Amino acid sequence: MTGPTMLDLADAVEKASGPDRALDVEVFRAIGAPVPFQFASAMVALTYDEASRNYTAPIGDMHVRYEVPAYTGSVDAAMGLTPPDHTVQLSDWDHARLREMGPWQAIVLPLGARGGMQSYTFSNRCDHAASLPLALTAASLRARHTLNLENARGIR
Repeated sequence: MTGPTMLDLADAVEKASGPDRALDVEVFRAIGAPVPFQFASAMVALTYDEASRNYTAPIGDMHVRYEVPAYTGSVDAAMGLTPPDHTVQLSDWDHARLREMGPWQAIVLPLGARGGMQSYTFSNRCDHAASLPLALTAASLRARHTLNLENARGIR
């Protein structure tokens, strides 16, 4: 079963009114359900259980439940989505009309993108989100999408 694209998820995150665990699970799926670093050397794979809506990791005879990071509710978790070698710009709008549309903005740029910054600032951004974690999550998903396209085209 194919889930939403990273761009679809970025749009959904940007429109969210607050933390959303269902969105967190979809984001985790979209980035490939990475194994937590503590288990990376143990050759463990996470599996998703639809009935309980949880990920589990088989450890010996046990199945350990893995809690998906709270991307939409935690700045720390959202920062974990930022692609390597990228920088983050965060701001809040000070104009009342812009704040009504969503007070937070985030842009995620590759390091050293000054020359081609315009192309990234239009694609790797979230202009209006209800919270800082939502803005950062949406912008990071868009940056990952751009990075995947560049890798597919041999640009990076």
